[in-house]
Amino acid sequence: MKETPEAIFCLSSANPHIRYVNNYQVNYAYRERPRILYDFELMYIAKGSAVMHYNGQRFDLEKNDIFYMKPHIENHITVEAGSGFRTHCIHFDWTRPAPEDDFTVEEFYLRSVLLPDHEERSRRLLHRARPCPQDFRIPVHCKTDPLSDFSGLFARCYYYYLNPGPANELYLKSAFYEIIAHLHTHYSTHAASRMIHPRIQKALEYVSENYAEKLSVPGLAASFQLSPKYFGVLFKDAAGKSLNQYIRDLRIHRAMEMLAESNLTIEQIANTVGFENSFYFSNCFKKAEGLSPSEYRRLSRSHCPV
Repeated sequence: MKETPEAIFCLSSANPHIRYVNNYQVNYAYRERPRILYDFELMYIAKGSAVMHYNGQRFDLEKNDIFYMKPHIENHITVEAGSGFRTHCIHFDWTRPAPEDDFTVEEFYLRSVLLPDHEERSRRLLHRARPCPQDFRIPVHCKTDPLSDFSGLFARCYYYYLNPGPANELYLKSAFYEIIAHLHTHYSTHAASRMIHPRIQKALEYVSENYAEKLSVPGLAASFQLSPKYFGVLFKDAAGKSLNQYIRDLRIHRAMEMLAESNLTIEQIANTVGFENSFYFSNCFKKAEGLSPSEYRRLSRSHCPV
């Protein structure tokens, strides 16, 4: 299909219109029918794996990947039985569309409501304007850091979408902006590459495997034969955050996986990932993710189509 030209502008001028957010899980072999989108979509792989066929190319999607789809490009996804595939998807336009270019998910994606002029409007949507920021340059298939906050940000978008209201609409847009900012920063052509000290690289690997233990800068510095001050500076430069923040984020990330995938109690999860008690864990979790552990568990297990 011939692509409709994009209207371009700067990312700082974007005013996203978020049309739909879902939490979708497939527990069986599934092959989607080839489709095209009329808007943009960000797909976050929360669990499992799948194969995306997009614009004639194949992409193997794994946990923590993000896939960025543009309008009017044919795509479909296939899922193997037993893969445990679960995804959050956000459908959006970069700017609020004109009334004649707008549409509802219920009619054009879910097909739960079909109006009499559906076919005519479908043809018109194939040529709708699709403004896109010229300085937002990311690959369609993004490999993200497992310790990044994308899982929490997509979950927050889903929560705020399901609970509409003036405040939550702002929170939804705020979480979405944060997703875009993280992607833009990571893939910016101006981002500086950092060389990591080999001992700090080993320290990062050690912390990733032993995050539930009581770890400290003096103790790790001694183990990796660096002064505490020098270790702290090098660690923060490599990880982008202090040791304590890095450990906390590791624990929260692992807790999110356990909340979604296990039947352990919140207290058991808190103890397993290294928090002293469930009250402190709940406070840290809500501060980091904007949701309580129980709210996140409920959302991670509620599913809707598309």
